[in-house]
Amino acid sequence: MDLTDEEKIVISAVRKGKLNLLQVETTIFLYDNAVKFFKEYEDFDFIQSCNGPYSDMVLWILKDMVKLGLISIDGSYKLTDEGIKVCWSEWHIGHVDILNDFVEFVDGLTKDELLSFMYSSFKEYFIYEEEKKELKKTFIECALSMYRTGKISEDKAVEISGVGYMKFKGMSGNDNI
Repeated sequence: MDLTDEEKIVISAVRKGKLNLLQVETTIFLYDNAVKFFKEYEDFDFIQSCNGPYSDMVLWILKDMVKLGLISIDGSYKLTDEGIKVCWSEWHIGHVDILNDFVEFVDGLTKDELLSFMYSSFKEYFIYEEEKKELKKTFIECALSMYRTGKISEDKAVEISGVGYMKFKGMSGNDNI
């Protein structure tokens, strides 16, 4: 089966397990940004949305992959047996290790944790001030959670939380920060 480079990236993002749409889009957005100087594929054209970076192309590819029987959806996306065969066939994705790292990162994060991380790093992709205000209420809790589980560094946790280093150190209850 001949897949475009973009389809290979999307199917590779899904191959490691069950990810919801926000996780898939975040993975591909992070990958797209990480390899932007090396990429040999069309841009995914991410735009602003209330949940951060959004791409019609990612959604269209996911829908096409479902129609082709390569991906199933049951609240989250996962490869079908046919999708696994196609995914492990002989095709190459540049910087697949980077894509795998992002899949591992987003897997297991709650929606609030994911949105907090993305907002702290890519504010320009979020719209609607009311959603931003609601999201900011969860930043400290999410930063603490992601830091304690090892998903993010202490510097990133302090940045996401929006509080100073010493205050974060006190909240985390960890003298080793």
